[in-house]
Amino acid sequence: MVIGLMSTLITQFTAPAVRHLTWCLLSPPLASLNSVPALEIAEDNPLQDWLMKLNTNPSHLLEYIQKNNHKLLGSYFECLWQYYLLNGPNVSLYADHIQVNTQKQTLGELDVLAEINHKPHHIELAVKFYLQSPNSTGSEQDHWVGPQSRDRLDIKIDKLMQKQFPFLHHEATVNHLIDLKLSHNYQQALVLKGYLFNQYKMPYTLPEACSTGLCMGNWIHASQTQSLIKDNAAADQLWILLPKHDWLGDFSTDINDTESNAIDSCTLEILIHQHFYQNDNPQKLFALMVISIKIDDKRYVEDKRYFIVHDNWPKAL
Repeated sequence: MVIGLMSTLITQFTAPAVRHLTWCLLSPPLASLNSVPALEIAEDNPLQDWLMKLNTNPSHLLEYIQKNNHKLLGSYFECLWQYYLLNGPNVSLYADHIQVNTQKQTLGELDVLAEINHKPHHIELAVKFYLQSPNSTGSEQDHWVGPQSRDRLDIKIDKLMQKQFPFLHHEATVNHLIDLKLSHNYQQALVLKGYLFNQYKMPYTLPEACSTGLCMGNWIHASQTQSLIKDNAAADQLWILLPKHDWLGDFSTDINDTESNAIDSCTLEILIHQHFYQNDNPQKLFALMVISIKIDDKRYVEDKRYFIVHDNWPKAL
């Protein structure tokens, strides 16, 4: 959940892309580094006014998204940040995806060079979703594993510290920036957003690198679906299976929106069973993001968030 002045606005925005953008900018960092600070975007009046106007008329944002790489969730996250740096108040985008090559190979890439409040920044962008490894306390970074079991929090942090941020100072990078007529003197900042999901009904402790205010949810194996539904036994309980782009921040929509795809508990159980137990292709047994919803002022508003994974997770398929 977003903290601060935007916590109310984000659930009132009617344009999903503006809601996603707001979360990208203002949600708490997933984790921090000792050597590089997290980029903080001020929740000031210029930003608030800009987002509200964008929500009133999001056509320019939607056109930008459609014209750029946005299919994968990570690409969509980067696209939203690029739009903000190109159009938001008190910011300016110098360049993004600055690839540094030799004659034979690609050495690396800088995500973003931008001006934030009149100061040049090198920014690395990432959005991640990590689940507490079964039978772990959660206190160590390697206790938090990606839904595909190919990534871990400790691996990402190590890559940022050992490779991505030092790459700005590589001789080839400095020379390349000079060739592009770009400065090579930048403040470095990290934008690492996302969610941690602790194991359903299990205690956990966060690693020191993670703040207590970050976005959290629960994860369960598909076989635990009945237990989850039983624990949410209200007769009128509704759920939504979130499309990938709606993973970015709290979900809300008008209750009359025919595309909200709100379902009852019985339908949820059927859909999860079909996905995980009537699927002949193991490569399609991807995790599902499910939210329970409540009604607030004629809107469906996200209540709790759950990651549903195959029963052998964290074993990779």
